[in-house]
Amino acid sequence: MDNYFDKESFYELYADYLSQKQYSTKESYLKNIKPFFIYLEKQAIIHPTYHDIERYFDDLINHPSKTYILINDIDYDEVSEEQRRALDQFRYKDRTIKSYRNMLNQFFKWLERENLYENIVAKANNNIPVPHGHAKDALDVEDVEKLLDYLKSTTDTLIGKRNYALILLAVTTGLRTIELSRANFEDVQRRGLNTVIYVQGKGRREKDEFVIIPRKTKEVVRDYTRFREDQGIMINTDLAPLFASHGNRNKSGRMSARSISRVIASAYEAVGIHSSKITPHSLRHTAATLSLINGGNLRETQKMLRHSSVRTTEIYAQDLNEDLNTSSQLIEDLIDQSRILKDLEDKGKDDNLRNP
Repeated sequence: MDNYFDKESFYELYADYLSQKQYSTKESYLKNIKPFFIYLEKQAIIHPTYHDIERYFDDLINHPSKTYILINDIDYDEVSEEQRRALDQFRYKDRTIKSYRNMLNQFFKWLERENLYENIVAKANNNIPVPHGHAKDALDVEDVEKLLDYLKSTTDTLIGKRNYALILLAVTTGLRTIELSRANFEDVQRRGLNTVIYVQGKGRREKDEFVIIPRKTKEVVRDYTRFREDQGIMINTDLAPLFASHGNRNKSGRMSARSISRVIASAYEAVGIHSSKITPHSLRHTAATLSLINGGNLRETQKMLRHSSVRTTEIYAQDLNEDLNTSSQLIEDLIDQSRILKDLEDKGKDDNLRNP
């Protein structure tokens, strides 16, 4: 793996990659990594390390005005008093910071996968300041990884295996808690080359819809059901619940949607995810968002979520584009003074943002 960070070449290759993957948010992705490229250039950093990633996010959060001036090539000494007040009040929104972080992580993951450069964001993740609160009722990639890592660490017990399988299935398929509750062992079936789960969807009486279960998720679910068999707690009928209660009150009985919600909420609590906007149903929103982030188109995501209309799915895409879109950032961040900073930004934008 080369240690030289060829930013112009990497940027162009990544743009081509996004085009081939048909990313509907390609321009937003590129817009969110451009500030980092400019930051490297302004700081004369040729071989970025994870320390540079940490410093970049520390500057964005703790020195936002200075960083904004640097990235947009603004000469502070040349601006008016009114413009200085606007600059001094500038703060990056929490969701903007999270978008920058998520998109950089995706970019460096791609670089490492292509054997071009190591993923320095992954090394820095534990030390990157995290803004407080969630703008949306969906988990970001880092929260999902943290949640699943914790659950995987508990799989030495039957309940741990069940909870890991349940939450992994929810976040990779977008199943609702009621659908997880209704799921039977027989609902997991082979269909062509795939393993699917048949679902009794919202407002339906029959299990006439299905969702493809990803390979690793299938193995985790299978590990749980096999462990149940080994423990003699089974599945002596096809109508046995896929996710069973293992408490004393309802041993081997079907988990209710409420019980499943409690399991998910407890997992959030265990890994420090605290927000009134993050609920058990957020795993469904997370599935939709991650699908779109990773290249799924609207029709594919609609089919996974089983929305009757693609317009419902479009809401997720619109929310995602809003999260990734920095064009309105000044209006919200600068206390009605975006007009002032927009004039300043335009002075340096042509030179700095034309090429990364």
